[in-house]
Amino acid sequence: MRTIFVISGFQNAGKTHTAWLVYNLLKGMGEEKEFHCDNKQRWTYDEVIDKINEFLPDFRAVIEVEGRKIAVLSQADKLFVFKKEIQWAIKDAKVDYVVCCSRKRNRENSVKWELRTKYGLYISNWKEKTYYQPSNKDKRINDARKISEEVYQAVINKLNNEVTLFLPVDHDDMATMSSLCRELSSIPGCETNMDDKTLTFDITNDKLRNCIFAIMKKCPPVYYSDKYREFEGQINDFLK
Repeated sequence: MRTIFVISGFQNAGKTHTAWLVYNLLKGMGEEKEFHCDNKQRWTYDEVIDKINEFLPDFRAVIEVEGRKIAVLSQADKLFVFKKEIQWAIKDAKVDYVVCCSRKRNRENSVKWELRTKYGLYISNWKEKTYYQPSNKDKRINDARKISEEVYQAVINKLNNEVTLFLPVDHDDMATMSSLCRELSSIPGCETNMDDKTLTFDITNDKLRNCIFAIMKKCPPVYYSDKYREFEGQINDFLK
């Protein structure tokens, strides 16, 4: 998993409604792979808007868009529930991105505290949106729409900007490959695959590219080889 996007707000702010809207926007772009809800009801975008001041149940879902798996998790009020949900997304569903919810509080044993301290490696683009529960229903509908569309667009932008490139090392140099994969995977926003010998990352992120090159420069068999120059050339071609 490379990125967590967070919808953040106070209690009863409408985080679950917003997560349902994001789910419907993503489903419109891809294919639903998994869905779990107590009453098994799939609320549509229009139904969510109609029920903006009513209760909607929590859910979790996985949508695949252009070969990338995105989990949408609405539960976030209790830390023990959040831990179960995020572990399911990472270990069982094996998703590339997570959209989840969190209350505003950022103290020990809160969801936000858990995200920042335990999952910091994964949060390469902290897309945090907060809104309040206005008494005016039209205002609340507009807020939910606006925030859900922003989070949805952030996910799609990240998906479109990420590329997968072959790592610039000889396939029989397993020691170098293993060391390089380990170090690159420690960078927030990077994901390596030892089997395929590939690196996936947001190619438009200057800071991320600099971190990748800094690690590669520590590895002479990579840095001084023609393969490294080919790798750098691939990146430059994508950026043109």
